[in-house]
Amino acid sequence: MQSGVNMTVFFEESPDVKAVLPKKFLPDYKSFCWYSPNAELLCLPAVYMVGIPKCGTTDIYNKLTWHPQLAVPAYGKEHPYWNRRRLGRPTGFNNPKIIEKQGFREHLKAFDIAKQDDPHNAIFMDGTPSLAWDLVGWETRYPSLSSPPYTNANLLHTVSPGAKIIMMLRDPVKRLYSDYVYFTAGRSAEEQMMRTPLSFHDD
Repeated sequence: MQSGVNMTVFFEESPDVKAVLPKKFLPDYKSFCWYSPNAELLCLPAVYMVGIPKCGTTDIYNKLTWHPQLAVPAYGKEHPYWNRRRLGRPTGFNNPKIIEKQGFREHLKAFDIAKQDDPHNAIFMDGTPSLAWDLVGWETRYPSLSSPPYTNANLLHTVSPGAKIIMMLRDPVKRLYSDYVYFTAGRSAEEQMMRTPLSFHDD
């Protein structure tokens, strides 16, 4: 248990996670792996790349995976299981659409270590940027609290003790403008041509 953080709430929210997680991981695997009671080899990532949108996480993730030991999950770079699908909650601040809830065992299917060339040395890396900041919905789940009962970092280090978290940041002004250009890409061609640093302040 992490100092000063009570993760009881997390396990109450996700009893399927508590039921499947082992007390100890296999010491001869670089990823966090264990055998289920049915002798299934299950694994979780040992590395998480997180960050703010438009900070280059995709570019760095793709370059890191050139390393022969780094393994990409079946879902690709990112999959917001821990902060969204685990609870079946809205996709984001301005999107009320509810993401379908996903069970922990289903999530684990993305980390099939046996398919790797060198299973014992393969290191799964998750690249879900929103794990750095997205805890949307905690206010309604815990109305009596003034702050979240745990952070995503607390959560990751509870399920994968000692996992490495790579945090991607960028100059905040450049990041915000890049975010503006990216998320208004669905506008007409004429509107896109008119997007400038000055128009950013008018929108």
